[in-house]
Amino acid sequence: MPGGMSGQDLARTLRERRTRLRVIFTSGYSAELAGTEVHVRHGDAFVQKPASPAHLLEVIRGVLDAAREPQLGVVS
Repeated sequence: MPGGMSGQDLARTLRERRTRLRVIFTSGYSAELAGTEVHVRHGDAFVQKPASPAHLLEVIRGVLDAAREPQLGVVS
């Protein structure tokens, strides 16, 4: 990404403005390797490249549906 900003940095910056923002991270690395650097919050997702269009649609639908679920009892 430009200026040395990581996806995690961008997500953090955007969440300062919109705290309920959902994020879908993607990487060519496995979830285990990328997970050491990327913190995926509840309701967010991680997609390993390459991903089929059908899989991307499934992940997007899941994140959108999770955003509509009530967050009762969750402290963030």
